[in-house]
Amino acid sequence: MNKEARILRELVPISEDDFFIVLNHHSAKFDFPVHFHPELELNLVLNSSGKRIIGDSIQEYVANDLVLVGSNTPHAWTGEDQNTNAHVVTVQFQ
Repeated sequence: MNKEARILRELVPISEDDFFIVLNHHSAKFDFPVHFHPELELNLVLNSSGKRIIGDSIQEYVANDLVLVGSNTPHAWTGEDQNTNAHVVTVQFQ
């Protein structure tokens, strides 16, 4: 069966009155699919390693990975399955 890959548009929970939002994910699962949104996003990944997809780049990352993702740029992270200490802090802003 041929499955079509999809890139989802995420609806970020930031309002027009917010300058930014902070999302603090303890025990991150890295199960969010490749997605994009018009907001900029700063991601700090702690206690994890794996692969990250940003635009047309797929690279390995290690603990303390800090990345700024541009507006409408497809992105996702994958982490080690057995890691339960992964922590991701995300700041989204317009």
